[in-house]
Amino acid sequence: RGLKDDGYIKNIEKLSLTNSSVSNRTFDAKGIDGLQTVALSGEKGISVTNLANIVDLEVSGFKGNGL
Repeated sequence: RGLKDDGYIKNIEKLSLTNSSVSNRTFDAKGIDGLQTVALSGEKGISVTNLANIVDLEVSGFKGNGL
């Protein structure tokens, strides 16, 4: 799922996302302020959209072309 319309993420520097499911996942970074780093891990892919304000992207643990 994700954040509801009134949800938000603020005042964090690093957001770690892990995909432990058998399906690819997507995270939309639109409207997130102050986030410096998104760290992705897992064997399946995670797509991150709207990365314009994100400074660093860390990737680990993926196999094949799932990213």
